[in-house]
Amino acid sequence: MPAGLGKNSPVVLNLNKGSYEALIERHGTWIRWRKAVKCPCTQKDTMQPNPRCPRCKGIGVFYTYQKDLIVTETLGIIDNTGVLEVSEEYETATLDTVYDYDGNKYPATKHGIFISLEPAPPKGMFFYVVMLQETLRHIRKALCENTGGGYYRIEGLQSRRAGIDGLYHTAPGDIQKIENVADANGLVLEIGELRTDMFTVKPPPAPVDGDPPEIVEPLTAYGVEYIPPFILALQSQNLEEADEKMVTELKGDAICSFPYNCDIGEDDTLTVLAGSFTKKDVINRVQGDFDVIDAYFVSDITSCTGIDRDYRKGVDFIIAGTNRIKWLCKDAPAAGEAYSITYQICPTYKVIKAIPQIRTSENQRLPKKAVVKLHAAYGEKRGINQQ
Repeated sequence: MPAGLGKNSPVVLNLNKGSYEALIERHGTWIRWRKAVKCPCTQKDTMQPNPRCPRCKGIGVFYTYQKDLIVTETLGIIDNTGVLEVSEEYETATLDTVYDYDGNKYPATKHGIFISLEPAPPKGMFFYVVMLQETLRHIRKALCENTGGGYYRIEGLQSRRAGIDGLYHTAPGDIQKIENVADANGLVLEIGELRTDMFTVKPPPAPVDGDPPEIVEPLTAYGVEYIPPFILALQSQNLEEADEKMVTELKGDAICSFPYNCDIGEDDTLTVLAGSFTKKDVINRVQGDFDVIDAYFVSDITSCTGIDRDYRKGVDFIIAGTNRIKWLCKDAPAAGEAYSITYQICPTYKVIKAIPQIRTSENQRLPKKAVVKLHAAYGEKRGINQQ
């Protein structure tokens, strides 16, 4: 024991909100989080889903994203105007409730970063402000980069670079909607496939008496809505005794630590965007334009070999969505014909159980935890994992 410290000496803990956010920031990684929703087709008595359900394809859940995050700040009145000033990152957040330190609600109105309290409280009073921050991000206008293979990447949807030793990378967000796309001459184009922060466009139709107009780059996207990746901490080694016991009992593979304002629960999926592993498979061609790869999130296809020849990505086929192959060439494998692929998969974990505990320190809420299990598939062949 250090000199001057006795068994009953007071201990000062610095594990506050800023500390635990820094903990996740330093030990976390970029994660694509998809939130599971129980499908109404599930029967109450047997808890069995309808195998013919068009929405969940018979697995009992479908996937979406969390609409809002609960964010909080503790703020003080610095003058006699009765105005609180929140951080700039919460300028677009919606005000939920303002409490004083005795737990009393205060009537308040939010305008940007300013919150007006009525009646104006005395100078020096502190308040606890609760807001709702929308997870869906909006970009009014953005240029698009031609990435090859028919795809264009919207600028500004990539996360900042993470300085992981030997892996200096960014992670893409998931486009949810694009109002329209126009080329350099103002020609409005029809959007085809979406894949993370990229999209394809369909060839413009040809007029009756002429050739189709040429697409002139750069393209510009308008009214973009997307979900950015989250930073969460996944740990499979050196677990606390209680966490290791929970992982063993539930036959999980890791513990996920996440901020209290993320409502991560059972059956949610967490895809690690920081790395990938290689897998080889043989696929039987189906009727139609798409084949589905039996993996949750395919980051790349490095080779594709048919009976007669090798197929090239971006020329003969493209990766569409998260795990589909869209054929572009006329001599694609025939229906029922087998072909082999080598591809890269981003590891995905499925939440088995959220750990029911209230984690606090010095009246600050600490990260919540969940037991997760690494898995290869949860029904991708049914085509439900789409952006």
